[in-house]
Amino acid sequence: MGLSKRVDRGDTYELFYKILPLYEELLKEIAELDDEIILQIEEPIFVKDNETAVLSLIKPAYDKLTNISDNIKIVVTTYFEHSNEATKVLVHTPI
Repeated sequence: MGLSKRVDRGDTYELFYKILPLYEELLKEIAELDDEIILQIEEPIFVKDNETAVLSLIKPAYDKLTNISDNIKIVVTTYFEHSNEATKVLVHTPI
């Protein structure tokens, strides 16, 4: 989401709480596929020097996603550089 661009040039993060429920519904459907699901989510934005407002969205998002079903294990990956700031937030989630 953070790397996307809106056609109307608005702030993409103001759509965060509209998009998160869609991910929750998707994970509920995925949870029904098997007894154990390993889901990898790629977060290239984590390597950027993110503002506090952006970093503050990580914990509530991953808290919600990890509580959808006990049979889904979420793996978060990033690449190219460090993700120190985001990782400091992510370690306080069930990921």
